[in-house]
Amino acid sequence: MDPRASSSGALVTSEYHQLRARGWTGAAGDNGDERAANSPGRRLRVTYSTAQGDLIGIDLGWINRPWPIKWSLSRAMFARTPAMSVMLETGPA
Repeated sequence: MDPRASSSGALVTSEYHQLRARGWTGAAGDNGDERAANSPGRRLRVTYSTAQGDLIGIDLGWINRPWPIKWSLSRAMFARTPAMSVMLETGPA
């Protein structure tokens, strides 16, 4: 991630470029506000989104996150601090 990013969207874009540079392949996120990628060998999967994108998905019932993550994303968004949500899981392989 780029610590100089000026927005949550810039953080997500930076993450996308970092993953691609390391050989990760793009994949569909859980909803339209998320991006995802699979590691080389597909052993890991990362799903990521802006704080706002995840909060919208949570509010609409599309995704679920633990309470501490919801609170942290909400706090960052209302403080106007660039933030993103990242979830790392084992992949399908």
